[in-house]
Amino acid sequence: MLRIVACIIITLYAIGAQAQAVLTKERAVELALANQRNLAAAKLSVKQQQQLLRGTAALDNPQVSLEASPYEPLIVGVQQSFSLPGVYRNRRALQSERIRLAQLQLQGSQYDLKREVRTSYLQLQYLVERVRLLAFQDSVYSAIKASSVRFFKAGQINKLEELTATTQADKVRNELERGLADLDAEKQVFRFYTAYTDSFIVASLQDYDLVVHADTLVNTIQQQLLEQQVLISQRELRAERAELLPQLNAGVLLPTNAEYERAVGYQVGVALPIWRRQNRARIMAAQTGVQIAQAQQELEQQRLQTQYRQAVTNYNRELRSLSYYNTTALPQSRAIIETSQRLFQGGELNYIESLRNLITAFEIQMAYLETHRAMNAAVIEINYLNGTL
Repeated sequence: MLRIVACIIITLYAIGAQAQAVLTKERAVELALANQRNLAAAKLSVKQQQQLLRGTAALDNPQVSLEASPYEPLIVGVQQSFSLPGVYRNRRALQSERIRLAQLQLQGSQYDLKREVRTSYLQLQYLVERVRLLAFQDSVYSAIKASSVRFFKAGQINKLEELTATTQADKVRNELERGLADLDAEKQVFRFYTAYTDSFIVASLQDYDLVVHADTLVNTIQQQLLEQQVLISQRELRAERAELLPQLNAGVLLPTNAEYERAVGYQVGVALPIWRRQNRARIMAAQTGVQIAQAQQELEQQRLQTQYRQAVTNYNRELRSLSYYNTTALPQSRAIIETSQRLFQGGELNYIESLRNLITAFEIQMAYLETHRAMNAAVIEINYLNGTL
């Protein structure tokens, strides 16, 4: 009977799969990256920093002054301040590094989005397999429940056996309904990332490819972001030092009376940074900013290394567990189901013993699914940390 039910479920799933397109995880990532909503803020940040580049050569606002005396007409003065070329070069260099940081952050957002989509896709694969297994259990326990009610009424089994069968069947039915709700909720998350509205099915749950990398933090986007933060701090220090250079002032004096014989006057001056204490304080603060960025870089590198080692440990643990399930536990589970069914039909097992054996077998299969999901999740994390996702 179990074989017949399993064949029916597999056939129905195959018919449904033919009616829907299989959406691969690579295609899902492409859809998410093409969805403008996911990366709009990061792209606007790049645009904003590029717009600020034009202001690095901006001059200070001119100063307008009025000069009046009892013996001369009103004189209008216009004065403009200029920084030395090195100041503008350092401002532009600093803003260029900020543009580079915004671009790296955009790449980082894209990279994080890849992980989120792949994780959501994996969760869909797991939930689909879980619902399929629960549906199979539900069909088995529903049949046992119906038989137990009929046999109890006929006086062939006692009330305890009938209640045990009914309770287990109701429990599995509840888990199936919860599983379907979880699957629907995860589909909503997946559609949010991909903006994919058509009907689809995911590929069957398989082992994900692990990309081994000798150095876990070479040229990863996380490493580039850390290095860029240090470069910006160093550029800020150079810009602060350049701001201590003298400023040039140039102006013109214009008489307001056309009949006045005085010629147009000119002014030239130099602004000297003589307030050394406040100027040195800004330099020292900028130097501390470099040290902070370097300390954060070192701390983040250690954190990433720790996360990588943890992910590798998780992967090896789940890989060993998965090997156990494939070689030992799953064959035992199938043997338990077949043997229990044969002995039950032959009258050698009662309802309670048969249900206990089925529970053990199905728990093994459910644990196998969870192990498979956990191993693939570890693969996603490893590939994410070593820059090969």
